[in-house]
Amino acid sequence: MATTITSKETKDVVHRMPKGSARVPPRPIGSIPDKGVTASAIAHASWTWGQGTYFPSNLIKTMAHCPRLAQTEVDYANAFIFDESFHLNGVQQGGFIDRCLKELLINAVAANNRCRYSLEHHSFIGLLTFRVAGREQEYLDKFLHLHEFDQFQQYYTALELSVLVLTKKICRDPHLVSDQEFQELARLLAAENLRVRRGDGSLTDQDNDQLVNSQLVEITWLVSHFCLLTRWFTVLQVEAEKKGDEVDFLEAYRTTVPREIIERNNDLIGDGY
Repeated sequence: MATTITSKETKDVVHRMPKGSARVPPRPIGSIPDKGVTASAIAHASWTWGQGTYFPSNLIKTMAHCPRLAQTEVDYANAFIFDESFHLNGVQQGGFIDRCLKELLINAVAANNRCRYSLEHHSFIGLLTFRVAGREQEYLDKFLHLHEFDQFQQYYTALELSVLVLTKKICRDPHLVSDQEFQELARLLAAENLRVRRGDGSLTDQDNDQLVNSQLVEITWLVSHFCLLTRWFTVLQVEAEKKGDEVDFLEAYRTTVPREIIERNNDLIGDGY
């Protein structure tokens, strides 16, 4: 898990730890006598949320205190977070927004809500996502300024700026989102869809209208879900996986995520959760 790419040397960066401890401890795999049903859900989450790397997280282990929640959460969350252009019976079912934009929005929610678990984990996941997409050179500027993106608009596309404005308002008060802003976002999505599919003639106006509606639903659901999740992480003080756990996420985070991002996260979160 601890692959290393940095903008500066990070081995000596100070990662600020929170005060206090988890208010509800993670539940060990196999501790629920339901004939392996919840243990299999934890394993499913560990592989898919680890994106091919086995990563048993404190997120799914804490959810396991409500076994049915843990069992249903994995496929539900994958449907709008990790699934990429998923089709069934010839119809696209999910993955209407690309993974890089999703990670940008997830990190924006985490920064707005000052949530340690989401911000640290998705700073790491976002980096790997941008790397896989061949866009690693964009990562630092885009992620470093998410909490003040309006002052650093030069690093974002018009579409990214529009979605970030929406995200900020949903986090603060969804009533602040105006019809004009929503219509502009729809226009930008439609234009981007045409740009991506330029020349192949496969996207009719009707298809594009439907795709935009699907994208708007996926974007707003993603942001709203992480508004819920970040608050849940914070109130339960869910801890990052560390030395002595099944995986040591904090070591991977400290040695992989650029120093500037870690220091920004320290500043935003302080010693809280």
